[in-house]
Amino acid sequence: MDEKILMVFNLIESKRTEEMKLNISNPPNPHLSSGAIRIFDGMGKEELRCLIASVDCVVAPSLSEGFGSVHTETCAMKIPLITTNVASIPEVVSGN
Repeated sequence: MDEKILMVFNLIESKRTEEMKLNISNPPNPHLSSGAIRIFDGMGKEELRCLIASVDCVVAPSLSEGFGSVHTETCAMKIPLITTNVASIPEVVSGN
């Protein structure tokens, strides 16, 4: 799934004139970091809130999810969220 997100990001970035950044948390390949891609790992709650508040959209794909604090924080801040329909995610984002 991460490879597809990177492919889409690179495609969109190549067609835009505005600066675009992709922030990745817990990637399978930590060597993906480049000028436009930042890797985050083991983020605290306040750091997560600050990061979410600084973006235009959150993409949070998941094959399984316990609760989804990224999803709840994103919805609470009214930031657009693209996610998957698994585990508790539909209940967390329902109506947002």
